[in-house]
Amino acid sequence: MFYTAQQYYGIPGGRVDAGETLHQALQREAQEEFGVGVKDAQPFDAYIVYNDPIRGGQTCLVLFYEATLAGEPRKTLSSNGEKVAKIPVAHVDSITMRDEYKEAVKLAYNHCNK
Repeated sequence: MFYTAQQYYGIPGGRVDAGETLHQALQREAQEEFGVGVKDAQPFDAYIVYNDPIRGGQTCLVLFYEATLAGEPRKTLSSNGEKVAKIPVAHVDSITMRDEYKEAVKLAYNHCNK
């Protein structure tokens, strides 16, 4: 997760560029945002956001992946200096974050700790 200057938590992500596969986009976004690669990536959940105000009213398909980081993530995002944060899953409900992201984080935790 990352922590923004607006005291809001988010999860890493981005768009698939033209001509890019989902796996290539995942690799690029992990490198751009955290300075690491990913390996053994497998999708585990998805949902659709209709008229997403964050994306200018676009409809977006959001995919979540389970993956192993190939390296140690840097402490700030390269794009804007926002801080990277490791949040215990027990504290997710108490932070300021979109509800669907909270649910995805808990789902990911449960998926990885079966």
